[in-house]
Amino acid sequence: MDKKITAVIPIRKGSKRVVDKNIKPFSDTNLLENKIRVLKEVDGIDEILVTSDCPTALSTAKKMGVSSVLRDGYYASDECPGSENLKYIASQTNTEYVLYTPVTSPFVKVETYNKIISLFKYNIDNTPHDSVVSINYTKQFLWKDSKPLNYDPYDCPKSQDLKSVFGLTFGACLLPRETMIKKRYVVGNNPVWYELDDQESIDIDMPFDFNVAEM
Repeated sequence: MDKKITAVIPIRKGSKRVVDKNIKPFSDTNLLENKIRVLKEVDGIDEILVTSDCPTALSTAKKMGVSSVLRDGYYASDECPGSENLKYIASQTNTEYVLYTPVTSPFVKVETYNKIISLFKYNIDNTPHDSVVSINYTKQFLWKDSKPLNYDPYDCPKSQDLKSVFGLTFGACLLPRETMIKKRYVVGNNPVWYELDDQESIDIDMPFDFNVAEM
């Protein structure tokens, strides 16, 4: 197995909430073309691989000079659990490290990818950390099951003083291929959390997200 980093772009044909969101017009491009253009400028990426059941996406990959692989229809369907899909996607590569980076995070910068790769290479050689995962902190008054998650409602803090809670952005998740296969996820056993700013953290999931991001 080659000791290199493959940037994996997962695309599925059957996006439901925003129909064809990965390949529909997005400003003067589309989300897939935008992601490929950015990744081609990143240092340290040895291969860019589009995995998809969508003929248009596979054709775009070929046109733009990057690798592509047909994803079995089951692994692009609603019937396939997310963890099973991630294991399958990792198994489609033949490199030591996978940079999982969906097109739905269109604003991750070249410089950010470069920093994440440098950080990963340092940590994989010098520390117990085995992955770098993009996150974004939130300052919201969060509740679950009628209970507050990150503050005491009887001693309510200012929003800037709330306990830090973060979410995965999935904009850039870099880890060993074998870890992704074993865990069936894009977070290793001992990750480094890499904070993205609010713009880079934008994730397109609903029509509103798509329209705001395009603006």
